[in-house]
Amino acid sequence: TRSKTKDFLPPKPCVGMLAQAAHCPIVPTYLHGNNRLKDCLLRRTRMTIVYGEPLSADWVASFPDEKAGYQAITEAVMERIGQLRDQVVNRT
Repeated sequence: TRSKTKDFLPPKPCVGMLAQAAHCPIVPTYLHGNNRLKDCLLRRTRMTIVYGEPLSADWVASFPDEKAGYQAITEAVMERIGQLRDQVVNRT
């Protein structure tokens, strides 16, 4: 879910649950500027999309197939997205 501020919203375990069920890797992705979507569409500001290194399906499968495992996966993904955000913010 997009945040209207620069802060992240609390992560929900859905990412972990979906990745576990699909046996697929996760690609952490950060969208910079999407909290000002209208300005992006009007070309007043730019949106930047940054992709991180994929987290392998084996890494995803190493977590327990239960809510606590899903939450741990999601929190790890959010940590990686935070690192991507820091890279973008430090560039500008």
